[in-house]
Amino acid sequence: MLLTVFWTMDEQGRKKPQIEATLSEAEAKLVERLAQGDESALLEVLAGHRDRIYNLALRITGSVEDAEEVAQDTFIRMLDKIEQFEGRSTLGTWVYRMGMNLALMKRRSSTRRPEQSWEDPMGAFTEEGLHAAPIRKWRGSVLDIQKEETGRAVRDAVEKLPDEYRMFVVLADLEARRPQQIANSL
Repeated sequence: MLLTVFWTMDEQGRKKPQIEATLSEAEAKLVERLAQGDESALLEVLAGHRDRIYNLALRITGSVEDAEEVAQDTFIRMLDKIEQFEGRSTLGTWVYRMGMNLALMKRRSSTRRPEQSWEDPMGAFTEEGLHAAPIRKWRGSVLDIQKEETGRAVRDAVEKLPDEYRMFVVLADLEARRPQQIANSL
């Protein structure tokens, strides 16, 4: 992405910066190839962004299944909407924002309709009331328990945050993004 900065004057005679963004030639060609249905262009985008989108979705939804679904839906939507990409941001930022929105929608819909397991909760026991599978012996330490409890408490606290605050925490703390990157994503 190429940024051009030029200065204009406002009504009070003060200088005011204006920024214009244009895609690099390579990224413009990639977008063009995507619009033409070039499979290698899609593979290139997937290779560059799949993990970021999945990790973002996992942190927002808290579910591996939902994160996989969001990641898949993000790239399907990207292909469906590629003609609407205006180039005011990088393709990666556009896809990332799309993934963020889909993850937030998935999270909101799952809080309204929590999923229930189809598995029998008592299926892990024999008729005599014993565990059907052997139980592994625990070989951890007290520090492992404390780490797990702290991690669980942090995840629960982040889970309870409103979506806009949750996004900031996920991007700033868990993904170690810089303020400018967070601003661009949000």
